[in-house]
Amino acid sequence: MASRETVTIQRNVYDTLLVIPDMSRLEGVLSGRGGPSLKIWFTTDERHLPVKIETRIAVGSFVFELVSATF
Repeated sequence: MASRETVTIQRNVYDTLLVIPDMSRLEGVLSGRGGPSLKIWFTTDERHLPVKIETRIAVGSFVFELVSATF
């Protein structure tokens, strides 16, 4: 599944594509309430930077946000 979203991180606004991969095959490995989930927001520009990642596994959840990028 994919959809377009605007993401704001530390006053920076990104036009992104939200990708939610199918994690159903990992349910036995990473099972938890509602099963595992992963969401990744990539910029829509030519760099396709992952600016945000959210994941839920059996022991909790994590949110990763891009702090800086150097090219």
